[in-house]
Amino acid sequence: MEELKAQLLKIRTLVVLIAEIGIGLVAIIAVSYLLLGENSGDYVQSVIKNLSVVVDVLKPETVVSVVLLIIAYSVIKKFK
Repeated sequence: MEELKAQLLKIRTLVVLIAEIGIGLVAIIAVSYLLLGENSGDYVQSVIKNLSVVVDVLKPETVVSVVLLIIAYSVIKKFK
């Protein structure tokens, strides 16, 4: 049973790491769009367009809740 818990913990850690890398890449793409504007390239513009579609579909309360959860997660992670 302990081996299963250890394996699941490794898998969970890997999934969280991949999610953090993905969020970091999206943040880098957003910053590059803010810096370069329309000259940032087709890929960067498509990512920003998709982000704007997701934000438009979500209610403002949901966006605020997700941002607060991300901030709380990062604060908790710092104190561990």
